[in-house]
Amino acid sequence: MQSSNWEKEQEIHSKVEALSQQLASYHDQAEELALIPSTAKNAKGRDYFISIDSGRALVDGNILGDQKIKGYLVKHLNSIKETVIEKTREFRENLLILMDEEEELDNQLAEVNETLHQEESKAKRLEDEYGRKKEEYEAMKLSHERILNQLNEKMNDTRNSELASLNQQIEVLKLHLFINLIKWQLF
Repeated sequence: MQSSNWEKEQEIHSKVEALSQQLASYHDQAEELALIPSTAKNAKGRDYFISIDSGRALVDGNILGDQKIKGYLVKHLNSIKETVIEKTREFRENLLILMDEEEELDNQLAEVNETLHQEESKAKRLEDEYGRKKEEYEAMKLSHERILNQLNEKMNDTRNSELASLNQQIEVLKLHLFINLIKWQLF
């Protein structure tokens, strides 16, 4: 029986310790939310500070004190809990909306990247084709210039040879004319 009481006391003691730790966390969060002390901005004159009467807990198991305080705190804690639940729900809804928007933006970005890749490939193909056409044009231009130069040389050679031939014929004709004139004057 004595060990059973000792075990119960240990159990109550460990629960009080755990509750004390949770209460310390609650007080830290309440201070961050400006709910403690009662003069804090968001407390609006209400006292949200909770203390544990560990001696009383061992006697009657009522750690929070009398029923009036317990009811007051529970009412306001429930109000805070409902606010937190509502804000959490709103946050989750907003988060889902943002995640949907992010997914849509990711899809649009993927489409834009794909289009960009296609356009870059097309531009590269056109650039390569332009380079080939330019090389072909330059080669054709060079070939035509060579042919034109050859034709000009042939034409100049032909003209020069024709001119030389005509000059010879003219000289021959002049000579014949001169001879005929001399013959005509002699007769």
